[in-house]
Amino acid sequence: MKILLLGGTHEAKAIARALHEQGVTVIYSLAGIVRQPDLPCEVVSGGFSKRGGLAQFVREQGITDIINATHPFAQTMTQTAERVSQQTGTHYWRFRRADWLPTPDDHWQSFADWGQLLRQLRPYSSVFLTQGQLTESMLAALIMHRQENQRFLHRTAVIPQHLVPDWVDWTQGIGPFALDDEIALLESHRIEVLVSKHSGGNLPAKLLAVRQLQIPVLLLERPPAAVLGSTFDSISELVGSVLQQG
Repeated sequence: MKILLLGGTHEAKAIARALHEQGVTVIYSLAGIVRQPDLPCEVVSGGFSKRGGLAQFVREQGITDIINATHPFAQTMTQTAERVSQQTGTHYWRFRRADWLPTPDDHWQSFADWGQLLRQLRPYSSVFLTQGQLTESMLAALIMHRQENQRFLHRTAVIPQHLVPDWVDWTQGIGPFALDDEIALLESHRIEVLVSKHSGGNLPAKLLAVRQLQIPVLLLERPPAAVLGSTFDSISELVGSVLQQG
């Protein structure tokens, strides 16, 4: 058994370590735009285009299984992995984080697309954007829907791909974040609403912070779950199934 693990998440690193400890050969792949992981297995970064594409890499490396443990919103990579697994006859596994579940103390709204979400921001004068990079189309929609005197705090792990307007304050940050720091950030910028992707998994500090401060949250809904292969939201169950299959 030789596994290609598509990673970039903390769950993916845990899966890689668990399989390596069981003697499984693992190649861990990530985009490599934030930071390189400290793992005992082979790590490749920067995508597969420079390696002739994912299908060629799978064939040349003799990959028997693909585990997709990328971010829930990494749709392009997920679609590519599903297609390649079918083309090459490679077993496909998907780790998908469990959904976040609100409590009575939370004030969440979910939206299927960015445009729907932006229309609900009109009443708020100070908005915290934590949904990741703003694409050119997302930025254009934000500019179109912005209300006069409305300001935004935008946090990403790397420098924004596009020049942001002067009414957007950008801050760089790589989680996990401390609860007290998140509360201090929200208070210092007088944030009135938080925007986030529904990434799932353990509830991040930003959502615990807005719960404590009674700040509403607008969530971009997660893409639909894949129907290909076996899907797990438990690391131990995924690893156990992979080992049993192998």
